Amino acid sequence: NFEYKNWNFAPLICFEDTVPHLVRSMLKPAATPNATTKPVDCLVNLTNDGWFHGSSELDQHLITSAFRCVENRTPMVRAVNTGVSAIIDGDGMVIEPDLFLDWDNQRRSTMVNPKTGRWNKSLNAVIVDSVPLDNRSSLYTRFGDWFAGGCCFCVLFLFFMSVLTWKRTAAEVKS
Repeated sequence: NFEYKNWNFAPLICFEDTVPHLVRSMLKPAATPNATTKPVDCLVNLTNDGWFHGSSELDQHLITSAFRCVENRTPMVRAVNTGVSAIIDGDGMVIEPDLFLDWDNQRRSTMVNPKTGRWNKSLNAVIVDSVPLDNRSSLYTRFGDWFAGGCCFCVLFLFFMSVLTWKRTAAEVKS
């Protein structure tokens, strides 16, 4: 993590923002009660999506980033060289920027292509806006994958109970 003025940032390089437990590990120390670490104010994702030019992977990477923001209730700033750069709030909403300048310093009205309704990709542009900080914490940030683990335990328990019931029923039928 790094600090600038009074804000604490957690950098995510390339596809690190697609790995839930990695993002959580960067936020976790500050989410514990009585933590001495300053909480992360914003995630920062620097990535090269050039490998996926022209594919749906560009949109999928943006959507996955939004999932990480919701899971951890932490905003993210994405700087992508050949994909969708964006500011995402703690609710996973992509913020429409106050100022969006194209390569010729002409103000653009939107990040969405009006003809297709899809995100503009591979634009030489600058996004200027305030990042909406979110001081909420999430269950996932604090406790991780306990819910998924609990579900696995319940499935195993029910499986073993059904095996025991099946064996009892089979034994009763034989006798």
